[in-house]
Amino acid sequence: MGVGSGSIGYVGSRGGLIKVADGVTEEPLSVSAVWVARKCATRKPRPATFQEWRLSFEVECEAVEVLVTQVLVASGELRFGRTYRSGAHRKHSFSLLFAWHDYGSSDEIRIGFIGGNKFSVEDRQLGHRPQEVVDVVVPEDPTTGSVIPLARVPVLDGLEAQMICVMKSDTVNTHGRWALKPEFRTTLLDRYAFLATGAVSG
Repeated sequence: MGVGSGSIGYVGSRGGLIKVADGVTEEPLSVSAVWVARKCATRKPRPATFQEWRLSFEVECEAVEVLVTQVLVASGELRFGRTYRSGAHRKHSFSLLFAWHDYGSSDEIRIGFIGGNKFSVEDRQLGHRPQEVVDVVVPEDPTTGSVIPLARVPVLDGLEAQMICVMKSDTVNTHGRWALKPEFRTTLLDRYAFLATGAVSG
């Protein structure tokens, strides 16, 4: 059973956004975030109950259908996950999970988007009270076509969770997957070169 802790105010500004490529369409987005807890239980090495936290995001583009890419960056390493092209919608929801690897015998916490790649760190506070050590950094005026910071985890080599939303009409179909149109690829930021391919994760 989840327990919401209320919406989180925005931090940051429009000026901090980075365009992924020249010419990609900019449409305003609405992004909200809320901490949600789930009760869990373990029997080893002894019976115990604990909470597992996630930071839940709601994204909406009133004007057009968009495709969402979720990104994690830490220590220069980037991992990403995204939906198929048929997953374009005006509204999206997803969560950043802070999951115990083994609550009874380890302090390891696995951080990542649900269903995607994860990073790990040994930090018990991050499992018990992530809202005290995680900075929610959603900008005030996010738009499509930009790298949108969502949250930062200083204890994990400055891990940053990001999101990139692009209009479906700015993409081409690659066997059910999607890639940015060729005209955007020459100015595409090197770090996000995967947006020019049909890869759904990496």
